[in-house]
Amino acid sequence: MKNYSLIIWDFNGTLLDDVGAALGSVNDMLARRSKEPITLDEYREYIDVPIRHFYEQVLDLENEDYDLILNEFQQGYEAHVKNCGLTRFVSAALEEAKRLGIPQVVLSSSEQSQLERLLKHYEIDGYFDSVLGADNLLAGSKVERAEKFIEEHGARTSKPPPLPPQPARPCTATPTIPPTPMSLSHPHTSHPPPLPAPATPPRGGHTRRTRRMPSQKRT
Repeated sequence: MKNYSLIIWDFNGTLLDDVGAALGSVNDMLARRSKEPITLDEYREYIDVPIRHFYEQVLDLENEDYDLILNEFQQGYEAHVKNCGLTRFVSAALEEAKRLGIPQVVLSSSEQSQLERLLKHYEIDGYFDSVLGADNLLAGSKVERAEKFIEEHGARTSKPPPLPPQPARPCTATPTIPPTPMSLSHPHTSHPPPLPAPATPPRGGHTRRTRRMPSQKRT
């Protein structure tokens, strides 16, 4: 980790293990429409950017207001996320990066004020030099926002660092970001990539395919 000049953390699914909150909110939405719930595997199969592609596979967007759908999801997510926790070893990894003096940035599809509130709730807000939430609920490309941040702020480095570890399946923030900073991301599409090992033990994209919409419940 000491060779990195900047670490960009993805919040949702990497720092915070919140896939259950997202899935719970989606299934609440489906239940209100008398549709069958989707499984975690189906959720990971459908998820896509922009997020509208996801809703096209599970809801009838031709007959629903998209903005209302986004707000409905956010309300459900807020209710479910209270039961979520940080990913294992996150606190130790954040502390190790801080000890080494590496600037840390957190990136999320969550709206800015929601992201700041969650960082405070989990008591990790003090680790980050910059907090990059979304300015709306559309969950646009985190790759573009990360690249823009790097372009505007640069990354101090005295020697080229090694490439960051790659997860088994594609993710939204690592593949196209230049390798000078370190970027860790897991957008609810696969098992999380391993976090950097702390110096001391802690205490205590995918291929998209068209799928059927969930069927109506039988009566």
